[in-house]
Amino acid sequence: MYSRRALALLALLALGATVAAFARRVEATRLAMATVPGTSETSGGEEESLFAVWRCGTGLPVYTDAGRPPFSATYFNWLFYQTYGAAVRLGAKLSNGACLPMAGRWLTAACAALGAAGIAAAAIRLRKDAAHGLAAAALAAFAFCGPLVGWWAVTVRPDVAALLSEAAGILLFLLWHRDHPGRATAAALVAFYAAWSFKPTYLGGLVAVCAFLAAHRRWRDLASLAGGSAALWLLTFAVGGPLYRASLLDTATDNPYFFRQGAELLWHAGRISAPFIAGLPWWAAALARHKPWRHRSAAHDALLLASLGAPIVALLGALAASKSGAAMNYFFTPNLLLAIGTLCGLWVLERGAAAPILACALALALSGGTLGGAWGSLSLRSNADTLGRRWAVFSKLPEPRFADDRRLNLPWLNAHSPPLVYAFKYAGERARGRAFVNGGIGGMIERGELASLLLPQNTGDSYDQAGLGRYERGGTADGFTVFRLSAARPPSP
Repeated sequence: MYSRRALALLALLALGATVAAFARRVEATRLAMATVPGTSETSGGEEESLFAVWRCGTGLPVYTDAGRPPFSATYFNWLFYQTYGAAVRLGAKLSNGACLPMAGRWLTAACAALGAAGIAAAAIRLRKDAAHGLAAAALAAFAFCGPLVGWWAVTVRPDVAALLSEAAGILLFLLWHRDHPGRATAAALVAFYAAWSFKPTYLGGLVAVCAFLAAHRRWRDLASLAGGSAALWLLTFAVGGPLYRASLLDTATDNPYFFRQGAELLWHAGRISAPFIAGLPWWAAALARHKPWRHRSAAHDALLLASLGAPIVALLGALAASKSGAAMNYFFTPNLLLAIGTLCGLWVLERGAAAPILACALALALSGGTLGGAWGSLSLRSNADTLGRRWAVFSKLPEPRFADDRRLNLPWLNAHSPPLVYAFKYAGERARGRAFVNGGIGGMIERGELASLLLPQNTGDSYDQAGLGRYERGGTADGFTVFRLSAARPPSP
């Protein structure tokens, strides 16, 4: 009885801390959007997603040639842009795109909340007592809204929606596969295709279910799920066209890899996933004692699926996280599998409350530490204020204009300027000698096509391989310098 009360109390505190931190991020996002120009980022490179979603919402092509103006790249899959583009169209007419960040970020937050609710409901269905129900809610919220996901839960990017799709596929498969194997395979196929269609790197749920089917030697279901997935991918590539294929394949292949970076991110993700990692000794005991591959209950199935899938998907995540520009999002699926195994498997196999008490205590410590300011951040104010000071200067410059801070180049902010939200890899490709149409942004500068520029203060006599001889320096804005085109100065020789 005492352990149940302790579990209930710790779970309630952990749930409150995680939800409070999530709510603080949502509120910080709202305040940042209220600070003009309203495009301060919640995750790195978000402006590229905003620009592509804007194009989708306005009926313009989403997948374009990054070598042509405005030199933008599209990294994610079609369902992300179509879903978020529809949300924008429902939110407001796009005569003014200011609604776009709000609609997209609220949609992502809704996906995080729905994912947490789904995992909690599945766990409560297996063990309905109040203490474990609270613990299920606390740890499900931690999986989707906790420190590992962090600001990704309120950003215009596809990761949380893809994670929600993977969770749906895993849970529907576990719910139906014993009594309705055909329905389970079909539901998993649709859900995992949706996850891939948000972002192609989200294959972890598919891998975990395929490993589970192989362990049970259900070769027909395995062939249906794996073969059906491959067929849908190939069909999508065929229908998508050459620019679509180039956008997705270039993202996967045209990047330098740093394996030390992947290992470091894996270590950091493991520390943040401590509430689930701490249960591994209980996992090992449950696997040895109950041999879940020989049993046919929902609890045994969840434990086996998570045990087979989590290490494979974590390794794949570490390899993907070695890519230049990668971040913690590549470990969302391993974290999800650990959560499912803990919530839906381990607790109903082992007596007592030691494992869930430890998990909830660690969740409380991590979320509570974020709330208390010991680590992490719950504010975008500095980010928004810095961007606001730059915008206060940039917005008064004559158009067409260009800023090295890409967040200022979004199309709804500059009615008479090219939307030069250039690709994250633009500078690296320029340095490696890739040819851009008409000399890229530097060519536009040399020809005097841009009336004003906002460039870093350490900019010398050239920018993007173009001389700045036609421009006069004048004024600064939070680490940036203003350059105005001078009609009296001839083009550079």
